[in-house]
Amino acid sequence: DERPCAADEVNKAEVFLRFSGKKPVCYDVMGNRLDTFMEGENVRLQAKTEPIYLTDVSAGELIYALENGCATGSNEQIFNVQVYATSKNGRTGLLTMVYNNSVVNRNILFTFSKLPEGLILEEREWKITIPANKTLEVFAPFAKKSRSIIRRGNLTWRTTETGIGEVIGEAEVSFLFAPFRKGIKIDGNLSEWTGISKAEINSADQIVYGPESWNGPSDMSGTMQASWDEQYLYLAMDVTDDIFLAPQRATWNGDCAELFFNLDFMENPSKTGRNEYDCQFSIAAKTSESKKFDIAPDAWPGMQGAGSITEKGYAIELQIPMQHVRMKPEPGSAIRVDFVVDDGDEKPNKRKLQGAWAGIRNNWKTPVYYGSLILTRD
Repeated sequence: DERPCAADEVNKAEVFLRFSGKKPVCYDVMGNRLDTFMEGENVRLQAKTEPIYLTDVSAGELIYALENGCATGSNEQIFNVQVYATSKNGRTGLLTMVYNNSVVNRNILFTFSKLPEGLILEEREWKITIPANKTLEVFAPFAKKSRSIIRRGNLTWRTTETGIGEVIGEAEVSFLFAPFRKGIKIDGNLSEWTGISKAEINSADQIVYGPESWNGPSDMSGTMQASWDEQYLYLAMDVTDDIFLAPQRATWNGDCAELFFNLDFMENPSKTGRNEYDCQFSIAAKTSESKKFDIAPDAWPGMQGAGSITEKGYAIELQIPMQHVRMKPEPGSAIRVDFVVDDGDEKPNKRKLQGAWAGIRNNWKTPVYYGSLILTRD
């Protein structure tokens, strides 16, 4: 009569049910067709392969899950949530993408129950309806008093649904604001950058290569700052390196700074892998005394850089035409970016250490870990 039935012994690949009538057509909760064998008043259900079963679920709970469309496989969640710092309609904030991993529409209360210190939102909860197997975007603008930089900030989200209860999860977010500054001079002197927030590499959890050899910030550390005007994106990097040796071959194997860009972030915020919109530059001095710094691979047309050797390491400034980073010169435009420092110490062609602001060791192929660089007016 097409009523749902289920067995308590859901962890077994073979189940017996008492059943009267013609031979039924049976499936497991993941939609796998089961072999059925009539044996008197019993029907024996047998999986052909190794289906995924819900664990520790009683027959009544399983039927309720099937009828209400919230049955998922082991270790799956009803909701999949991704959070990014970006902008919308000129406002900076958190873009949250909530995926409904069930076969019915869900009416939920979505809440940020915990935010990183200094991150302040204008709103923290929303009543939303998410269609079955669809993603809904929720945008939460930053409040004016919110911090201008967050690195790997942990936040907790919660969904509440009548009759279902709560689902709680965590996410991580990194971002850096780039304020408007007219006519930065590209000369390797960072005195013009006073008052602009810094993305810092200075802690052990940021050493993604050779952490056992890192002797603290005086051994290797660095900061990056960003600003913009109508034509250019400007970047400043101030690197501490106690033994500076200019690399002689592949720059990333010696003392250098690296920049990683994900340039289709606004159009494709949930992208996890690398594509043609991802690129990487390494910037290094030609000699240990020279002010000449090379950019590898070849710089974009109109991209200019300058550097200087300092008492504690070296400093770099870059000027990048906006069209190359696919940014509109206006508040709210955003890309993903990460800043990396490499250290060779005694061997100029052998990397000893690598530190990353927000990313991981395999930065070149995992842009999802980069931070968001967002243009602002102030």
